[in-house]
Amino acid sequence: MDRKPPKDATPVELCLFRRDIYQVSVEQLPDGIVLVGIYARTEVCDPNDTATDAGGLYAVDVRRGLIVAQQR
Repeated sequence: MDRKPPKDATPVELCLFRRDIYQVSVEQLPDGIVLVGIYARTEVCDPNDTATDAGGLYAVDVRRGLIVAQQR
């Protein structure tokens, strides 16, 4: 499902909705846990790089389909 930016979004906010600025990494751990890192290359959207809440690290239990931990 694609989210749409709010109608009054700033140019930086519009840019942060683009998929191509995100980097994703995946690492398989024991017991069906997968670490998924999602990080925005915020400097693409904001030359001053002031965006701060654009990604995180998630531990996913793939057997239960649940996020069991997150770090932002």
